[in-house]
Amino acid sequence: MKKTTLLIGIIVLLASLAFSAHSQSKEFSPSGTVYGRVFSNFHGALMGEGQSSAFEIIQAYFGYKYKMSEYFSAEIKLDIGDEEGGEYSKLKRYAYFKKAELKFHKNNFTVRFGIISMKQFGLQEKFWEKKYVKKSYVDYYKLGQSADIGAAISYDILPNLSVDALMMNGEGYKKLQSDDTYKGGYGVTYLPLRELTIRYYSDHAHKKNWQSSYAGFVGYKKKGVFSIAAEYNYVLNNDFDQDYNWGGMSLYGSFNFAKQWEIFARIDQLTSNKPGNNSQAWNSATETVPYPRSDGNYFIGGIQFMPIKKVRLAIDGQYYKPAILTDDAALMGFLHCQFDL
Repeated sequence: MKKTTLLIGIIVLLASLAFSAHSQSKEFSPSGTVYGRVFSNFHGALMGEGQSSAFEIIQAYFGYKYKMSEYFSAEIKLDIGDEEGGEYSKLKRYAYFKKAELKFHKNNFTVRFGIISMKQFGLQEKFWEKKYVKKSYVDYYKLGQSADIGAAISYDILPNLSVDALMMNGEGYKKLQSDDTYKGGYGVTYLPLRELTIRYYSDHAHKKNWQSSYAGFVGYKKKGVFSIAAEYNYVLNNDFDQDYNWGGMSLYGSFNFAKQWEIFARIDQLTSNKPGNNSQAWNSATETVPYPRSDGNYFIGGIQFMPIKKVRLAIDGQYYKPAILTDDAALMGFLHCQFDL
């Protein structure tokens, strides 16, 4: 019943938008663009267990954007990467629809429907700009989904203040909806200065327990000069398990010391609680390098070079210090590459 009501509401909304946009006053020529992006790296262990090295194609995106009218546009994007829960070193790859979105935008009002990206993730990645080095905090540690199936609405109340709300499947874009559980969320974005962005976001879903996510973000970006940002993310009852909470902070920044050169750094801190009578935090188990996601601190520092607009190269070191003091720390060296089609 909930599914039927939600679907009817979305259809009525899109139909009313289409009707209001039908009588466009000016001539419009539809146009489309094909795009692609590939992430790859070479890495090796500099300290800690598992002294190994490897070349990897981490991920590839291919998509098509189509502007069908003055107010309506659509985008399809394929994510070609590792299987959920698999290892990056596996040769077998899987393709998922990362985005299959219909978008209506008029004046201060925007509606998106289908498989859509989360605004919170997009904002964090816009400031970090190094997804090919390391995904944004929430995306990397899997505290949320970067894209999902559903609908989102946003409205610009003022030129520097906007609000948004969404209703999503809640399973992410790699999983089909298998129950009547939905995730509802809302956010507020404020730009007191042109270079300064402040945002708050929260979402909630209920199955056997309530799961709630909270995120705060502050970022300052002077284009072509420097950027600095801080975010805090926390999840209550992760995967709907009572009293399994986790989260933490991420601080990152960059500085352009020459036209094509940039230095960057990032610090992540991840902690989980001790549910019930457990003597150890539930996410403190040691994970192997080069991609640990257990409790601890993660430090990234490096230099980026852009020989041309569509190519990025980065040399960086990534140091992981686990929360369990008896476990060994790990230091990895990376050569990253991103190129666009």
